[in-house]
Amino acid sequence: MFLTQTQRFFVFLSSGLGTLQGVTWAGLSLTSIILHSTYKTEVESSHPKFINFLNSILYKYYIRDSEIPQFTIQPHDFFILMCFHFIFNTVWCGVSSLQFFVVYRNKPYAVKVIIAWGIITSIVCLLDLVTCCLLFKNYMKCTDLECRTAAGIVLTLAARGYTLLILNWCLVYCQLKTGIQYAVRKKAKNAVLDASIIPKATLQHSAVQRTGYSPSIQSEPIDLPGIIRAASRNFGQKSANNVNPYPRSVPATSTSIHPYSSSIASEIDRNTIASDFSPFVPGAPTRVPKV
Repeated sequence: MFLTQTQRFFVFLSSGLGTLQGVTWAGLSLTSIILHSTYKTEVESSHPKFINFLNSILYKYYIRDSEIPQFTIQPHDFFILMCFHFIFNTVWCGVSSLQFFVVYRNKPYAVKVIIAWGIITSIVCLLDLVTCCLLFKNYMKCTDLECRTAAGIVLTLAARGYTLLILNWCLVYCQLKTGIQYAVRKKAKNAVLDASIIPKATLQHSAVQRTGYSPSIQSEPIDLPGIIRAASRNFGQKSANNVNPYPRSVPATSTSIHPYSSSIASEIDRNTIASDFSPFVPGAPTRVPKV
């Protein structure tokens, strides 16, 4: 996969931030889920430390399973949201790590992972946005400092410090743009390569090309046994008519075809022998070669 230096920078940045945020917010969501599942009904806030005060008000308004009349989102609803946050942030962490690996190794399926990262990050950002809207309604309905402090802390954590939420949306845009552009470019390149391949020649009937009519040959079934019987019958008739199956050959019992055939053959043999041995036999006829 070919990426420019700027694109690779944004890919590695999004992978690092996605992994870090996924681990952090998955841990926070899991902590909220575990605390909600405990049987503790109250947190001691008598200790003068400020951290204990924060723990008590957060547990009171968002962890403890109780009804708060003025709140839009109750602790039980917040627990359901935290379950969704834990699932999607865990998946986001895994996809971010995978994206870093495939881009660093230049894997052929890196573009699919980049698009998948953009989709899962969009879901996480939408979930953050919905959570922020619900928590902001809670914040606007608070009437005392304790309630506003708890709602403000949870709202800030849900918005990822506000800066990361905006940065995540920007990275989603960059990643989806990079992945879609590369996918479109690759598809166009494959189309050009397919068009440059010479198609394989095929033999077609000219009548089909001109008129669309394709002549078809209709043949009757062959009666092979009947043909064999007819051939045998004809062969038997010819054998009965001709005593000699080879009419052009000379029968073995016949000595000559013509009355003078024997004398002519004997004369030819004597002349041939004499001509062959003419240099050695005195008085033999001389054989003159033909020019």
